[in-house]
Amino acid sequence: MPTAYELPPNYLAMIVRQVCKETLKDTINRQVLSEMKYIIRNTLMTAKQMALHLHFPDTPYMCRYFKKHIGVAISEYRKSGKI
Repeated sequence: MPTAYELPPNYLAMIVRQVCKETLKDTINRQVLSEMKYIIRNTLMTAKQMALHLHFPDTPYMCRYFKKHIGVAISEYRKSGKI
């Protein structure tokens, strides 16, 4: 059985859409944001450490990504204690 790395990208996207009922991009975004929220709530990682851990190209990009999708800055999210 081929692994996900061996599947053609279009085929993988089609399978994800059928199973998850959302695009591959949306699935990845949801997972990344879920991991970001977990890290913010449960660790003392700085934004720079989190960007490195999650393989973002740089910290400002990760901060813009979070604010675009969640609606608040990482620091505000951490202060609010949202779950």
